[in-house]
Amino acid sequence: MSDTEWNIFQNIKKDEIITRIPYREFLNIDISLDEYEEDGIQTISIEDILESTPVLTHSINLSRTPAEILVLATQDIMFIKIKEKIALSDENNNNDPIIFDEVPRKRNLFMDHEKPNLLTIKSFYEDGTYRINSEYQRSYIWDVTKASRLIESLLLKIPIPTIYCSETEAGAEYEIIDGQQRVYTIYSFLSGKLRLKNLESLPMLNGLNIEDLEHQHEHAHKLLVNSSIPFIVITKESDHDIKFDVFMRINQGATDLNAQELRNCMYRGNLSNALKELRGHSIVRSIINTQEGGHIRFQDMELLVRMLAVYNAMDYDMFQLKKETVENDFVYRGNMKLFLNAYMRKNREMEQDAVDVLIKQLLEMLEIVNNIFADRSFRRPDKQTKTINSALVDIISSSFLHYISIDKKELLINNSEEIKNLLTTLCEDVDFVNAISAGTSGIKNINSRMGIWFTKLNQILKV
Repeated sequence: MSDTEWNIFQNIKKDEIITRIPYREFLNIDISLDEYEEDGIQTISIEDILESTPVLTHSINLSRTPAEILVLATQDIMFIKIKEKIALSDENNNNDPIIFDEVPRKRNLFMDHEKPNLLTIKSFYEDGTYRINSEYQRSYIWDVTKASRLIESLLLKIPIPTIYCSETEAGAEYEIIDGQQRVYTIYSFLSGKLRLKNLESLPMLNGLNIEDLEHQHEHAHKLLVNSSIPFIVITKESDHDIKFDVFMRINQGATDLNAQELRNCMYRGNLSNALKELRGHSIVRSIINTQEGGHIRFQDMELLVRMLAVYNAMDYDMFQLKKETVENDFVYRGNMKLFLNAYMRKNREMEQDAVDVLIKQLLEMLEIVNNIFADRSFRRPDKQTKTINSALVDIISSSFLHYISIDKKELLINNSEEIKNLLTTLCEDVDFVNAISAGTSGIKNINSRMGIWFTKLNQILKV
């Protein structure tokens, strides 16, 4: 630890609040947990950390992945909690300090370590115990050479990277989160669908399939089918948010799933299926500018999820986000990624009839948006960019969905020109522009733009 880095901690005192460092500055600070113990500071688990009340905060970088580190100090104990950097909209300035609207809560992660042999992996893949979901992971992309070299590595007893799974809520089935290519390659070879090619260390096996290997090289065949690969299973008892964070970090390698692709895995159900299908609708493609069938990385679906989630989280009497109560625990707490996760998790078992109603309302809303704003839908009228502004998505979609839900759709249609002009006028208002330009995921800015928009819109609609 450098003298500069250590001074940061030496200056931390109980009950003192340290100013948050902008993201650009704490990227360069890298401190390991081991060094804390060398300096006589006690380190404890994340579970213990989250049982504590934060005393102060300071931003540093604890891992290779950009993250917000909350350093909490009480007496001689240093508490450390990793928190994802809040995702900012495309118009945000990355130099802005990162602000959190909630105190971290206790989060538990439970894992099982397994080492199944190849015959078990093949069997579990065939009977559906190991699930590879094409909805969230791209199709099999390994060529024959790469697949063959995995088999060669197993024969040479070279350690294979761990495969990560998520246990389903029902249990007894596991979604492959990281390792789809390896699992399918094993299944493919043991099923006789793959012939080895371009092997370098074992060229005598080139051209062989599993049956040939068994007949011509019995010892090698026995070695292969009894080889094992390490699996880590994140069990269903794990906290959903930390489970999601773990999988996002795991998938920063070759597979590199984004947040919505991972949601499609973890929160499958009627709503997810319906939104996936809706991506291919002409009105969605027209507004979001995606190819037929939807965006390959599901950004269009994430936008649809955001529309529904924000709509569901609004207090339409106060024109602001709902506050948490005993009756309502689905609230926005300042992190859009976790908010969208919570919405999909909460509604993954939604009945099909209820899903159909939501999809109908979404389509009605999008058609009205398209009729009013045309090719500028969800885009700032004062800029020439084609990029969708997520803050405008929030205000327009939630307000239109609200009026549709209370049978006021005709008011939107009959006042189309006034609504279009309203957005143009508001984009000259300093407070409104600030609320849609920077820190757009912050609760204060969301409430600010919602309040301004709804107040003016209601005046036009006379409701």
